[in-house]
Amino acid sequence: MKSLLRRKPLWIVVFVIVVAGVAVLVTWSLRKERFPEGTLFVPRDVATLSEALRLAMPGATIVLDARRGPYSGPVVLSTEGVTLTATRGRAALVGEDEPVVSLRADSTTAKHLDIRGASVGVAVEGTGCRVEDVRAFGGEVAVLLSGSRQGMLERLTITGGRTGVAVLASSGNVLRSLAIRGCDQTGIRLEKARANEVHDASVDGAATGVSVEESEDNAFVGLSVTGASIVGYEVLGGRSNTLEASQIRSSRVGASLERTDESQIGHCRIASTQDAGVSLVEAQRSRLERNAVSPAAGDGVRIAGGKENAVLDGRLSKCQGAAVRIDASDANLVARNEITSGTIGISLVRSSENRLLDNTIVRSGTAGILLLEARRNRLLDNRVEGATSGITLVGAAGNSVLRSVVDHCTLSGVVLANHCQGNDLSENRIARASAGLVAATSSRDTIQGNEVSKCGAGIVLYAPGFGVRIAGNRLVGNDVGLQWQAALDERRTALPLLGVSVVREPSGGTPIVVSNLFARNRRLDVENSTSELLYAGGNRWGDGEAAVSGAVHLPGSAWKGTVVIAAGRDLVDLVLGEALAGVLSEAGFR
Repeated sequence: MKSLLRRKPLWIVVFVIVVAGVAVLVTWSLRKERFPEGTLFVPRDVATLSEALRLAMPGATIVLDARRGPYSGPVVLSTEGVTLTATRGRAALVGEDEPVVSLRADSTTAKHLDIRGASVGVAVEGTGCRVEDVRAFGGEVAVLLSGSRQGMLERLTITGGRTGVAVLASSGNVLRSLAIRGCDQTGIRLEKARANEVHDASVDGAATGVSVEESEDNAFVGLSVTGASIVGYEVLGGRSNTLEASQIRSSRVGASLERTDESQIGHCRIASTQDAGVSLVEAQRSRLERNAVSPAAGDGVRIAGGKENAVLDGRLSKCQGAAVRIDASDANLVARNEITSGTIGISLVRSSENRLLDNTIVRSGTAGILLLEARRNRLLDNRVEGATSGITLVGAAGNSVLRSVVDHCTLSGVVLANHCQGNDLSENRIARASAGLVAATSSRDTIQGNEVSKCGAGIVLYAPGFGVRIAGNRLVGNDVGLQWQAALDERRTALPLLGVSVVREPSGGTPIVVSNLFARNRRLDVENSTSELLYAGGNRWGDGEAAVSGAVHLPGSAWKGTVVIAAGRDLVDLVLGEALAGVLSEAGFR
């Protein structure tokens, strides 16, 4: 027993020696794996960094001791394949007017560095260069890529300065895991750049989060921008740039596409913008798909000028302007969007040949869909619920509103006002509104095949112009099926909420009211409070007789007007005209 006790210290010594030896071997093995043979250690092997750069052969590795320094720039990697890195933490490098670290040769690498410079922190000019695990502080540009190709930049942290990362005339580079905070001007800027990718970058507090100027085929994925005082993400010119699966919060404008072609924003969330969520200015063939915008102090999506853009499958809510506003822009597609709790759902202003398809708009404070002086637009299969006014056309011409559902509107379901002409409203279902459909000072509009039910008044007419045709509609279960009013109560139209006054003028014609079904209307089927005679023959009246007011004529023709026959002097025209006049006379027309 005493022998074992006497030998115990010897065993302990042996054990400690073995453990230490293993540790040394492991450290040596890791060191050998991390740093290749011929590595130049500064200041162990070489006294200064400049001397190490002079001695470095192609493919060499220079290791800075992070406990020493800071090391002074400029540091130029002008030999192909050279790696500049650090041990025992990040090495600090400082510089003034020139870039602190420049990667000029191809396949050069800089990593594990802390860089402070008044001008440029890291400048990358070569092909296939790498910048990894670098922190940069202050300066005009923290990281600059100029003419660089096929490089990789990852795990960069940038604090302060004017611009975080600038990519100029560079292509094919990949930037990953960037954290940029407090830049005065721009977080990430691309100019005349092509086919670069930026993944998982965050920009906080820059005036402009990301700016892409005169560039093409660049992609941003997983971008996060917060607190941009101007814009979170902007594209100026160029083409085919994309933003995917990204978030922009608390910026004046979330994302902006200006003078660009075929650019895309998809699967993004844009929240708490002081102006527009997404703005397109003179953009063409650009696409917004599956984005969520909420809330926005201005418009959710604003398109001004340009043509052939698409807003698809979006979710837009709590927009104080319009959820989608299209101003002086043509041939755009707005389809399958869900719009809730805003002021105006979709607004078309002085725009033409746009298509609004299968959108759902719920609880719009003023109007679900507004067309102001818009021409030849097509609205198909849209649904508006809970708006003050469902669909409103003001001074609009040649538009089609087809197969849409308008329900539970406080004032009016559909409004045609102020010299609307040539519009087609067909096969729509309108229910539960103070006035189902209002046509005020409109002409040559066709209202046919619609179902209007459970409204105060199914159809309201005021000062109709020539050629208004109301045919084949179902006016069922309203208080009054059809009203022709001598004086329009604008408060039933929501037009005052839009700053629009109805043009006051006498009727320019008698509406054609034919082949409609009037049934179960509680007070009257047809009511006429004007001095004009309304012809309402040729309609169906449900199971009972028509209930009409005075100045409504039921038998005979459903229309009164002048038909010009054989006005010319050609003999054939005269003969045919006389024959047609005889046939019409025998049929009871006078």
